[in-house]
Amino acid sequence: MSEYTRTLPPIRWPDAPKAAYDVLIVGGGGHGLSTAWHLAVRHGITNVAVLEADYIASGNTGRNTTIIRANYGLPEAIRFYQHSLELYQGLEAETGAAVLHQTKGILWMAHTEMAMRTERARCLMNSACGAT
Repeated sequence: MSEYTRTLPPIRWPDAPKAAYDVLIVGGGGHGLSTAWHLAVRHGITNVAVLEADYIASGNTGRNTTIIRANYGLPEAIRFYQHSLELYQGLEAETGAAVLHQTKGILWMAHTEMAMRTERARCLMNSACGAT
């Protein structure tokens, strides 16, 4: 067992599915688990089922880039991203689990003039909306 997994709170699995739930979340990745967590902690909604076809975080959350990215092009999406990032940054202290959040850079490469203009516009939009 790794140092990281020792910090995680125990997962309680039901003996059998209930006949009904207040909320059903499809997907046990970062968004689904975060939604379940915030429903319980912020709203007291604990009769929640999270359905995952594979193992928890088997999708993009646990593989691939594992990046919380700020390359959105719409002000509404950028504000949603920024708020989500701020919540995630406090998640380790709130849960007592080491989520291993680290701020790092990313390099985007554009291969055409049009791609360069698109990425520059996206970057300027994120900066104008205060995304960090």
